[in-house]
Amino acid sequence: MSSSVKTVYDHIAYNNRQSILLILLFPLSLAVLVSLACIGAVFVWPEEEFVLTGLNLWAEVFPSFDFQPYLQNEAALKLFSGGGYSVYIIIPLMAAALIWVVIAYFFSGNMMGFFADAKPYPDTLANRKVYQAVENMAIVAGLPMPKLYIIDDDSLNAFATGFSPKSAAIYVTKGLVEKLEPLEMEAVIAHEMSHIGNRDIRLTGLIIMGLGIFSVLLEVFRLAFRFFMRAPRVASESASVASDVLGSSSSSGKSSSSDRGDGGGSGFGFIILIIFVYGAVWIFAYAVAPLIRLAISRRREYLADSTAALLTRNPEALASALKKICADARVEMLDRYPMMGIACIETPYDKKKGSFLSNLYSTHPPIGARIQRLYEMSGRTELPAASLAPRRRLKFWRKKI
Repeated sequence: MSSSVKTVYDHIAYNNRQSILLILLFPLSLAVLVSLACIGAVFVWPEEEFVLTGLNLWAEVFPSFDFQPYLQNEAALKLFSGGGYSVYIIIPLMAAALIWVVIAYFFSGNMMGFFADAKPYPDTLANRKVYQAVENMAIVAGLPMPKLYIIDDDSLNAFATGFSPKSAAIYVTKGLVEKLEPLEMEAVIAHEMSHIGNRDIRLTGLIIMGLGIFSVLLEVFRLAFRFFMRAPRVASESASVASDVLGSSSSSGKSSSSDRGDGGGSGFGFIILIIFVYGAVWIFAYAVAPLIRLAISRRREYLADSTAALLTRNPEALASALKKICADARVEMLDRYPMMGIACIETPYDKKKGSFLSNLYSTHPPIGARIQRLYEMSGRTELPAASLAPRRRLKFWRKKI
């Protein structure tokens, strides 16, 4: 049986749907990890006062909640206690994230340009090749003319920033300007204009700036842990609501709590809570967030390639440009800012080729796969002999006709 080749519009529709789902995973996955950490801390340290404090927090958030059906269910009470802690941790986390989003909204574009040490690209006769490509693609895409900046690096790379087409800017390296043919340059500019038109620049800016908040959160939890280690006795008042409802029922099976002193066991419980939440944020920052980020980036690159092919009506020009770019995409100025890789047309730092983990955490699809799709859009069913894509990868992407 034969299957139809997907069109540019099919790629755009598919990637848009998948990107929306992936964006929702950021706050949801963080909330789930923090909730599990809080519940785990209560189960690990089920000291009476520590549990009652969490139940008090739950009762404050849900004042009409009735504990009576769960008085004899110790596991359920621990779940509600952990849930009370998680609510009061997740709310400030989300508030901090919102503040960071506002900061990113106004300053991410300028900061990304600062990271790359970019300078405004003068509109002179010698630079007309680039400006003509930008003007042509802006007209075709129906977008305002973006600002243009140059990065003093002999490598080949480019990226776009901004939070709307009116505030957008395109950054290109000196090597890209010198080594690409006019049609190839136009295709690369079309790729970046696609990011602008599809509002990828807004998403990219939020992700790049948003990743920084996790390092701040990790530092906050580290300082909090040090504070509790120096002052292990924490005065925590148990819930007036929870204690009245629960009475002595929740203290059964916890006779050891009397040996921990007044508030001492609760203080150690808070230390465990901080450790668990710290671990949850660490897992999110270094495991979950990179996976979500790379998935969003990969789909956005496919989408930008597809849109660029639609704008230029020349998919093979972008394929040819990508071949040259992948040969020397490293931008030395960005070595210190690996999170910038998500914004560039190709990863701007060294990668260990052939490594499973390096491919897993790469923010860009394999160049061979991107070139394969572009050639399919131009009507080809086989890649040219000069293609960089390994044959074993082509089997996954090749469409049977």
